[in-house]
Amino acid sequence: MIERFQVNGRSDDQLRAEFRQRYARLIHSGGRAAFVLTFGTAPVVNTGTAFAERANRLLLESVPEIFQGSAQRSFWKGNNNGGDATGVVSVELYLFT
Repeated sequence: MIERFQVNGRSDDQLRAEFRQRYARLIHSGGRAAFVLTFGTAPVVNTGTAFAERANRLLLESVPEIFQGSAQRSFWKGNNNGGDATGVVSVELYLFT
């Protein structure tokens, strides 16, 4: 499952609310994350990784039912050749089956 979120320019509270809304069905079905790969889009590594790290922290805070105990990794995704805009985070969620 892959979800994209714009994190740049948004408050932590706004992102927490969006995460709860986007993952509501998974919460109600009892889904749990085994591991999460998060890619922060930016022209430079440090900025992209910071976006991904922020998203991972907020995912765990806002939806612990899914993300508590999961392995989370933050990565940079360059946008020098087009693709997602700076500040977009792609969350690749791998669930327990």
